[in-house]
Amino acid sequence: MSGKWKFWNENGVLISKSYSSPYRVGQTSKYGKYKEKYESGQTKITGEYYKGAKIGTWTYYYENGTKQLVAYYTYKSTKNKVTDYPIGIWYYKDQNGKIIKKEIYKNGKLEQTITFE
Repeated sequence: MSGKWKFWNENGVLISKSYSSPYRVGQTSKYGKYKEKYESGQTKITGEYYKGAKIGTWTYYYENGTKQLVAYYTYKSTKNKVTDYPIGIWYYKDQNGKIIKKEIYKNGKLEQTITFE
């Protein structure tokens, strides 16, 4: 159950795909690279999962192709569970690419939010 997985909506438009199995045999959590698209075919989200947790860089796009948010995640492993949490500086942009908000995460907690006008 590995390889490229693709998912379509009821109109036959590809809306998401994973580059390895979204679920590993015997697991019920997502695993591997992830990509989701709008019905128009434009990329909506890219990222990666590890045992169901978001890891690394996740990029969110507006339908016009402009980046909406670049987010960063890491994870903690405990007994039989992997949990993701946000880290670093996240910049939110409007549909024209202008930064409208900045969030700073430390140890999974939101430390500061700055809104730009």
